[in-house]
Amino acid sequence: MEFDQIYDEIVSYEKIDQKGKQIECHGTPIEKKKRKCIFCGKSYPDVTFSKVAHAVSETLGNKVLISHYECDKCNLAFGSVLEDSFGKYVAPFKQISQIYGKKTTLTIKDFPKDNSLSYGTFRMESHSNCPAVDENGDIHNYIIEKSGTGILKEIDGGYSLTIPRQKYDPRLVYAALLKMGYGLLPLSEIQNWIYDTLYLGEFTYNFKSNESDQYFSSLPTKGILAFYAGKNPLNGLSVHLYRRKDNLSESYFKYLFQLDFYNFSITVPIIFHTEIGNFSMPSSQYKNATSVDLIDFRKEDVSFTCEFSAQKVEIPKCQYSQIESKLKGQKLLICKESENR
Repeated sequence: MEFDQIYDEIVSYEKIDQKGKQIECHGTPIEKKKRKCIFCGKSYPDVTFSKVAHAVSETLGNKVLISHYECDKCNLAFGSVLEDSFGKYVAPFKQISQIYGKKTTLTIKDFPKDNSLSYGTFRMESHSNCPAVDENGDIHNYIIEKSGTGILKEIDGGYSLTIPRQKYDPRLVYAALLKMGYGLLPLSEIQNWIYDTLYLGEFTYNFKSNESDQYFSSLPTKGILAFYAGKNPLNGLSVHLYRRKDNLSESYFKYLFQLDFYNFSITVPIIFHTEIGNFSMPSSQYKNATSVDLIDFRKEDVSFTCEFSAQKVEIPKCQYSQIESKLKGQKLLICKESENR
């Protein structure tokens, strides 16, 4: 069946990475003293609502979509527990799509063994609105690695780039997506989900407990990752919430959350506590995708590999000395040039 024969779109916000007036994701701004958090069930003044709670992670560039239904305490817990793993998971996607989020620099590297280099075996870095090499010869956008590391490989028709991830908890990546999905639920349906939203808030806040570990291990283990080639084919950052049509088989998850950002799209089920059993994840909405893969939230994906085409330009030998000096000054090259590429 086609995706639109299975699901109705009930919430959609597009281009939320663009600057503009803040949008309360439920369409109903509420003054702070009248707010109630859907993740702990507490209201002002038992909890405060001083911080801006972003309905979708800022790390992907969300600038405008916020929630008035998330208190400061829960916001802090989500940021310290869930965002760390989520940020590490999407780091390769941000590097490929040049998504800067709150920063102006994107850096992925392994850690150096000493102070002679600013990385261990590889480093990739890009700067927003900055040329690869500026007028002073300083290098800003680059991929550098020690010989034999295998980050960048030349293949037939182009190049293969493998971007390692820092260690993360895949369960918390799903939980971060689940939090975004819960946060977008219409106010008319929130009361039906209060058991689920409170559980997510409680176990995130008490992350180190045995009960919390059991909760995160019980969450769904599947999702879908789609990749679209080209320059920003998905038109920035957008989010969508889908609900299964009433007359359809319960073999499909009742709700799906879809996160689209630049070249990538992630779809995960938004679980309801009464849903038990095996459910299907339709992928028919990804007909135009370059690739579609299943995400397994039971295990870490230690790296992400993509292929691309690029023009190879040889550096004139007369510039070798100047470039070598700049690389050494930035701790990107040590004395023996042969140890680096």
